[in-house]
Amino acid sequence: MNSHIPEQSTFFYRGKWIREMDTLLLSTMIKMKNDRGWNGASVPYEVFHNVRKVINPRFGVALTCEDLAIRLKLLEARYNTFKYVVATHGVRQWRIHLRIVAADDSTWKLIFQRNAYAAAYYHSDEPEFNFMVTMFGFHDVKVEVSHEVISLSDNTEVIVITDSAVPNAPILGRLYASPADPDEVTLPMSGPATRVHRKLFDMSGPCFDELSSNKSPARFIPAKEISWSPKGSSCASWSPFPTSCKTAP
Repeated sequence: MNSHIPEQSTFFYRGKWIREMDTLLLSTMIKMKNDRGWNGASVPYEVFHNVRKVINPRFGVALTCEDLAIRLKLLEARYNTFKYVVATHGVRQWRIHLRIVAADDSTWKLIFQRNAYAAAYYHSDEPEFNFMVTMFGFHDVKVEVSHEVISLSDNTEVIVITDSAVPNAPILGRLYASPADPDEVTLPMSGPATRVHRKLFDMSGPCFDELSSNKSPARFIPAKEISWSPKGSSCASWSPFPTSCKTAP
């Protein structure tokens, strides 16, 4: 299957366009958008006019504003197509350091049936993805599959995007609940994890410390009432002597 799919450049760069022109087009428009700004996805005509003045002298071409507008639409289509590829169930990894998307042939066949243009990413990932996220992804939803988030950090070597068939494959962005311990009282914690509450003491009894450890709660034994002094000979005794202890007259 590998030998039947053309290289990425066959899909992206035809006629007057080369990769460096795409990079300059996106970077210049991002700079102008940050400086001037515009609402929505509609780009003002004067923006294309100014971008044309930057690109044409650099590469010795004669692009029109319409050429730039069409190319920008194609770049947006590439961005959406690549997002679809990496979010497809069965795609195991997006290896950023190798700039490839890893999936078996059966998954690629399914992707090609749904979007033939996705074949552009069989040999390599999207070369302008970082610029595209800034340009087209401002109002876009993050690519998430089962709460697993794609990270664009260059320090991350392997990113698992979907449920992987690879044993012990790393999963990013997923929360795992710790096994519950029936003898443990869990204090409230921040985050969406389930909170565990346990009634430590009876509400009618004294409550000295509501933050208990793992030990069983203490039991309180009511004190016995004593009607006579345990030391009958004590001069500080206030209780009367028992009948059996009275001194004969």
